[in-house]
Amino acid sequence: MYSRLTSLEMAEGERTTDYVLKAEAAWTSLADAGEKLSEGLIIAMLLKGLPETYKPFEVYVTQSEKEYSLADFRKALREY
Repeated sequence: MYSRLTSLEMAEGERTTDYVLKAEAAWTSLADAGEKLSEGLIIAMLLKGLPETYKPFEVYVTQSEKEYSLADFRKALREY
């Protein structure tokens, strides 16, 4: 599950909702196995796997003073 999460990449034409759901499924599987991962880590993994066209979004999120929860991140990603 770790390798699935760390190698996560958004496929061309994939909807952001489906991309986030893949990451959350891996995160949930790890949690069910007793691994505790922070929301910040899952957000970092999601950002890492976004295509280059999302670079402005990545810069905005990482440079923002706001501490994003996963729910806030999902909303911002959908709005982008």
